[in-house]
Amino acid sequence: MMDPDKLLLGSAKGDITPDRPIPLAGYFSRTKVSIGVAHPLAIRALVFEDSVGARALLISADLIWWERDVIDVWKKKIERRFAIPESAQLFVASHTHSAPMPGPHFASTLGKSRRWYRQKLQKTVYAIIKEAFENRELISHVSRGVAPCDIGIHRRKRVGNEVIMAPNPGGAVDREVTVFRFHRHDGSVKSLLTHFTCHPTVKGDRYVSSEYCGDAMDKLEGETGVVSLFLQGCAGDTRPNLQEDGRFVVGNVEQIAQFGEVLLKAIRQAACNAQQHAFAGKIHASTEEVELPFQAIPTKEDLILRRDVLRTPSIAEPTPLQRAIELKWIDAMLSPGGLRPYERFHLSFLSIGSQLKLMGFSGETVLEYGLHVKSLGQGEILPIGYANGMSGYIPTDQQIAEGGYEGGGAHKLFLLPAPFRTGIETQIKDAVEKMIPLRRGSSCRV
Repeated sequence: MMDPDKLLLGSAKGDITPDRPIPLAGYFSRTKVSIGVAHPLAIRALVFEDSVGARALLISADLIWWERDVIDVWKKKIERRFAIPESAQLFVASHTHSAPMPGPHFASTLGKSRRWYRQKLQKTVYAIIKEAFENRELISHVSRGVAPCDIGIHRRKRVGNEVIMAPNPGGAVDREVTVFRFHRHDGSVKSLLTHFTCHPTVKGDRYVSSEYCGDAMDKLEGETGVVSLFLQGCAGDTRPNLQEDGRFVVGNVEQIAQFGEVLLKAIRQAACNAQQHAFAGKIHASTEEVELPFQAIPTKEDLILRRDVLRTPSIAEPTPLQRAIELKWIDAMLSPGGLRPYERFHLSFLSIGSQLKLMGFSGETVLEYGLHVKSLGQGEILPIGYANGMSGYIPTDQQIAEGGYEGGGAHKLFLLPAPFRTGIETQIKDAVEKMIPLRRGSSCRV
């Protein structure tokens, strides 16, 4: 009989690199298909089972995000086949902007989805879950370490009366790298997790890439021989510190390797700093859905008039690209369900015993929410962005009032009727506090 405080863990890795030219997701200015592969794309899975048979699944992929409509279908099949409850399945993405779009439900200007690639993803997901399920081993100890990593910088900066995307050294940033290692009874490592918070947007060319975080994971696996997952934090307003004359600049493959080495060095340091503890506890999972309301929603009549104006050949503004984005947005808004009063935002809490605790957000959630989760959990809970879906940028109330790209300027790219209304910050934080089992008065850090 299994010890009441032991854990079974299985791990697996699959290849999701496209084998032919394909549109890449993330930059609306990138309008042509890929022309090669700078770094392969991977998908990794961990399957957990505790002493009472409760199971959980953690999937991490070198993708921009996951689409909820797509993975909800997969989750039902996974639950039937592997007895892993839907609520205990966490699909997370690194948010690389150099991978194909994983689903069909966003503006094609962000990257057109291809059916053959979605089929490849689905097939690989099932295959690595099966492999991980079959190689489960007993885990006796878990070690956790933290180290600093200086890659990111805050990307919202006030200039005059507006907020632009530019390096802001005075803005919030999370420099913590957190590393978990799962140890067998003989002390060897079965698998490894790394959590860090920064957009993987070093480059923006037409070469497929897992970016700095994928580069670091591949090298780490080469060193350790174990499957190593990357968990992206709430990086909505943090990006790599590549700048000239106070402006962000686009990097290249060499700079991806440099940033990857910086992350890898921090991972090694965190592993050296790690404290090891016997695994204790059970698996716990819960989900919550919050309805985030929009500001004033346009009428169908206004949208039709605007569409007619945009279709006029003599119009000078906006630019052709901006016109294409707005026309696609209008078409989406005029479709059934387009002019909805709110967006469904999903939160997922997953606890693997007392050591590993994750709070996932289904959106491009800004850093401030991640810092809030860390504060509430007294450093024990890791906030995960781009988890189990994509609801667009999730700004704070202050950012909504300030405007800017994250504050509402990007809503048409995500096919949202309007920017979010102030007040969503309280809704989200209330939901988080409801889900997190706080240990009042405790400063223990595993």
